[in-house]
Amino acid sequence: MNTGLYAVKPWFVSRLRRAEDVLVARRVRPDALTYAAIVASTGTAGVIVAGALLEAPVLWILVAPLGLTRLALNALDGSVARRTKRISDFGAALNEVCDRVSDIALIASTLAVAPPELVLAAMTLTLLVSVAGMS
Repeated sequence: MNTGLYAVKPWFVSRLRRAEDVLVARRVRPDALTYAAIVASTGTAGVIVAGALLEAPVLWILVAPLGLTRLALNALDGSVARRTKRISDFGAALNEVCDRVSDIALIASTLAVAPPELVLAAMTLTLLVSVAGMS
C-alpha cells in the first residue's frame, strides 16, 4: 500500500482533471504552467513578507489559496506534458529548477518572521533532501 505524501498525489491530480482537459484543449504548454507555478510561489512569499513587514497578518489569508494554486500548477505541468506528449529533458530540468527556486522563495520569505540561521538551515536541508531524492 502506498502511504505518505505521494499517496495523495494521484487523488489530487484526479481532482484537477477538468482543468487539465481545458488546458489541453487550449494547447497550453506545460512550461507555461511551470512558470505560472513559480509566479504563484513568489507571490505567496511576497504575501508572507508583506504580512510580516506591514504587521498585517490578515494578508496571510492569501497564503493558502496561493499555495494550493502553486501545487495545482505543479501537478498540472507534468500531467499536461504526459497527455500532450510534450515530455522533454528540458521540461523535466526546468520543472526541477523552478521547484527548487519556489521552495527557496517560500522558505526565504520566513526571514521576515524567523531567525536567519533557522531559515538558512531550512533552505539547506530542503536542497539536500531534494538532491538526495533525485539520485
